[in-house]
Amino acid sequence: MTEFFARPVDDDRVRVEMVLGHRLFTADLPTVGLADEVERFESRLDGIEPGRVAAMRGTLEGMQIVGEAVPGLADRGDTIDVLWAVLWALAHGPQGRGWPALDDLGGQLVRAFPIPGLQGWTIDTC
Repeated sequence: MTEFFARPVDDDRVRVEMVLGHRLFTADLPTVGLADEVERFESRLDGIEPGRVAAMRGTLEGMQIVGEAVPGLADRGDTIDVLWAVLWALAHGPQGRGWPALDDLGGQLVRAFPIPGLQGWTIDTC
């Protein structure tokens, strides 16, 4: 275990992790402005008209759009965008609670694992 993973998460940050294939994407992100950053992420997904993903919040189709974008982001090394996708799914995936899901994440860990064969993820928060 590296020092990064052993140390606790600061109360003003959330540690977000995504395991994709054999790769781990992780960072401690500031909780202030989290919803704004996730909204900016959804508006700039490559090849998707602005507002389309926002219109698909809470739907399987929205999750598929975001899920299909993640491997390309990962291949380009866009770690932070991979992690914004995880937070988007936490809030706006089919089982998300909307923007309130991003409240009170300070000091927590959000960990996502792809569900084999689907454009979705299992997301744990602890």
